[in-house]
Amino acid sequence: TSCAESASAQDFDAKVLEVFDHAVLVEPLAGEPERKSADQIMVSTVEIPADKLPLLEEGQLVRVAYSGSVAESYPAQIHEVFAVSLVENDAELKKAE
Repeated sequence: TSCAESASAQDFDAKVLEVFDHAVLVEPLAGEPERKSADQIMVSTVEIPADKLPLLEEGQLVRVAYSGSVAESYPAQIHEVFAVSLVENDAELKKAE
């Protein structure tokens, strides 16, 4: 099966692995559907206004909001990203129980 399932808005929680000028490499957290497709995803930040993008650092937890599909390369890629936000603590994680 492909992770290119729907073009509707989706989001997932991930850990930042590396930060680049116009992208961030993340590892989807266990339990996220995107994790089934790839353990690393290059997330484009080109479409996010600079004032809406937090200062990202390796090891931080983030929530990535996107539409479209996940390109199945390695690492996987998401181009239509409209938000990357910091997850301040475990209580804010979607899958936290």
